[in-house]
Amino acid sequence: MFFTNRHALIAAISSTFALMFMLFFDSILSIRLISLGVNENNIGYIFAVACFCYALSAPLAGYLCKFFKRRYIT
Repeated sequence: MFFTNRHALIAAISSTFALMFMLFFDSILSIRLISLGVNENNIGYIFAVACFCYALSAPLAGYLCKFFKRRYIT
């Protein structure tokens, strides 16, 4: 079961906290950028570039993990 695997549980909890932080950061950053005079469309492009970089780097990181020895951090 998922919750009996300690590594999977820790990964799920850390992912949840990372998602909460990023949602908070995005809302605060967009308000700050609007106050600096950045157009709302450009703010959308800024966040889209971050998502695009993640979409490109995640499969690459998964591919590279096949070649490195596994070391568990937790």
